[in-house]
Amino acid sequence: YWLCQPRIAARGTGGYEGGNRMKVAEVVQATTSEFVAQCYEVNQPPALGSLLRVKNGEIDIFAVVKSATTTGIETGRYPLARGKDLAEEGEIFKANPQLLQLLRTLITAQVIGYRQNAVIYQRFPPYPSRLHSFVFLCENEEMQEFAGKYDFLNLLLSFDSSQDQVAAACLRQLARAHINPDAFLLGAGKRLAQSLGREVERLNYLLRSIRG
Repeated sequence: YWLCQPRIAARGTGGYEGGNRMKVAEVVQATTSEFVAQCYEVNQPPALGSLLRVKNGEIDIFAVVKSATTTGIETGRYPLARGKDLAEEGEIFKANPQLLQLLRTLITAQVIGYRQNAVIYQRFPPYPSRLHSFVFLCENEEMQEFAGKYDFLNLLLSFDSSQDQVAAACLRQLARAHINPDAFLLGAGKRLAQSLGREVERLNYLLRSIRG
């Protein structure tokens, strides 16, 4: 895949793009199959399985949050423990306000489709997200539109079983936004059975997870 990997930081600020489309992060590394984005708020990443949207020219790229991490901005160095004599964790940041400038929260998102000319394709886009592209949480209407098909599950499950919890979290999120959650999850279960029919234990675990 085409890979862009400069060590850069997010430059924009959190906010909204019309309506209630929350801008939560900014792309700092990208391939056609996934991207890494720096959140604008430390320790406040989107939830596992959240559907995200990134605009790249004439296409909108959709991705699912598959992991999040908070680290120091200096590569290879861990932040020092500072709360030994404090009663509450929040007091650490009150006593050391500079910490928010020394930490960053990153999310890694699995690309599961894109929209071009008002048509949604559940496959990898022709090119990756641009660096410094804004990352938005999808609204319910957009989530319902994307969830019209289940082909994206093949992308989520094609790597290894470690993605299963990401797939389950994504399906739970999409179901909450769907006009008919039970029908949506029933269709998802049928697609999972088609894809994982020979992996009974894995299939049953996934089916229990999407209901949990």
